[in-house]
Amino acid sequence: KVFVDGRMPAWKDEEGRSPYQVFLDIIQTQPGWNEKLNQLKTNFLLITNGTFLDLLLREKASQYDWQEKYRDINMVIYKNLTKKN
Repeated sequence: KVFVDGRMPAWKDEEGRSPYQVFLDIIQTQPGWNEKLNQLKTNFLLITNGTFLDLLLREKASQYDWQEKYRDINMVIYKNLTKKN
């Protein structure tokens, strides 16, 4: 599955939240961010280099069961180590 910022405010999840609200919670490492990614069965993250999520995972990826696979000046890819891909 691919999890992206769809910016579709009219769509709501079971908690009444839009995909964009969920994206913001995850990218800003709000409480429950990793649990939400696991709930969504997220295998990989493709995120902008330097986001709050990147800064956290750059230092503590293994603590959250993620592994950095690629990085350049613009973006980074992390793999979820709890998922078999």
